[in-house]
Amino acid sequence: MVKKIIGIFVCTLLIAPMIPDRIQANEKYNPLQGGWLEKINGINVLHISGSFYEMGYQQGYLLKTEILENLRAFNYYYENNFGATYNDFLDLWTIQKSYVSQNLVDFIQGTADGADVPFDSIAITWVYDGGIYMHRCSSFAVWGPATTNNELFFARSLDWFLDIKDPVTGKYIQENPVLIIANPEHGYSFMYPTFAGYVVEDGINEKGIAVSNMYSDSSDQTPYGTPMGVRLFETLYQSSNIKEATDIITTNETFGYNFLVCDGYAPVGYAIETTANSTYYGTWDTPTEATTPFWKIDHTVRRTNCFINTTLASYQRNPYNPKSIVHLLKLKDGKPKWFFTWLHYKSLSKGIEKFLGDIDLNTTMEIIRSVYSLHYDRIWTFYNILFIDPLKTAWQFATCPKTGDFLISYANVEKTAWKCPVNYFNFFSLLNSTPPP
Repeated sequence: MVKKIIGIFVCTLLIAPMIPDRIQANEKYNPLQGGWLEKINGINVLHISGSFYEMGYQQGYLLKTEILENLRAFNYYYENNFGATYNDFLDLWTIQKSYVSQNLVDFIQGTADGADVPFDSIAITWVYDGGIYMHRCSSFAVWGPATTNNELFFARSLDWFLDIKDPVTGKYIQENPVLIIANPEHGYSFMYPTFAGYVVEDGINEKGIAVSNMYSDSSDQTPYGTPMGVRLFETLYQSSNIKEATDIITTNETFGYNFLVCDGYAPVGYAIETTANSTYYGTWDTPTEATTPFWKIDHTVRRTNCFINTTLASYQRNPYNPKSIVHLLKLKDGKPKWFFTWLHYKSLSKGIEKFLGDIDLNTTMEIIRSVYSLHYDRIWTFYNILFIDPLKTAWQFATCPKTGDFLISYANVEKTAWKCPVNYFNFFSLLNSTPPP
């Protein structure tokens, strides 16, 4: 009997360090602790905290219905419109999962467990960007003398499909908008807009870091690397400055992307262009930014969906000049893609120049919205009318990362985002709020 008691005691000593403190203290483990959901102006604001598994579980459990609707909608839409099946995305995930951190794997597992769906059904959403592309987005940042108070302001428009519909319920993904307010146990707090069950496209963190991405075609690409959304996710919880953010964005690159990475405390913004084997990054006065026909704007960085750096552009288009008659006559999906992208860049640039030196948060949002309502450039207006392009935007987002103030408009069933109401939030206020009793 004495030996048995001693054996039990020894085993307890060996096992106890592996048991979480909350269980050792006889507390009932609840992965939902610290997670809650509120609806503000029709937008789901999801508060998640704790370990990455716990944050994922909170997301999956609290948005289970919306996630299931969106998963069905994505899979049905991609297969029926692009021939990209669930198994195609699963094959890509199988290739890229070895480049994904354990934190993100835990987040995916938690989401799957909370929503009571298989791990793979959540995992593939993180590689959608590697199989389906929308060649229309824009983003810009202004700071210093370009603004009214020298603060950095940042904007991004996610231009996307607005006809992705759940075949079971008939609900569109834009009927399930979400703002994620994340407070991880390890890492920086962060916020990003998305749709239930979808990934990171842009966002800000507590250190004033803001990020966004825009797909940009490239012949220099590989599936062997880190998915774009994963890099943005990890940038948000790991980065406290431009260097840390840039290092994450430019590690294990895959397909062609433009990124903007900004530090609201510095303040400074950088444009980053990536392909599988080449990288460019620079701020407003880096010589590349003034490569004709592109031009620099004082304390401003901006991008649409084409490369400006000549090396990266060589993997994308020939000749370099997107205004060339060659590109004007070369149609993609019925439109002169590179000429059209150039017009987008030019219109965005003219909008910024119109308000340069007098830009604040409201003006930042006005600029990005007005680009899509066809202000600033007559040729841009003409081509959108000629090609009957409705300028579909899923959300538009403007922020002062330092103060946490941000404005956002989501698309709904009837209207694109730039026609929908603008909602004001403050990241830090949301982060420090508490659930209702």
